[in-house]
Amino acid sequence: MKSYKGSQELIDKLFAFEKSKGLNGSLILIHPGVSDKRTDKLYNRLDEIIKRLKRLGYTFEKL
Repeated sequence: MKSYKGSQELIDKLFAFEKSKGLNGSLILIHPGVSDKRTDKLYNRLDEIIKRLKRLGYTFEKL
């Protein structure tokens, strides 16, 4: 798991990108296919990410 990035690092990068370029029209892929050895699973923080994006004015659409 040499290239593993923890959930907080991924969230920080997402919101740094949002701040500099915005996320309008973006698709954010979060999948459950991670090693059982990783206890810090990003999908467990999806609710937090969605709430934060909504506070910034983003909306979500079905594909």
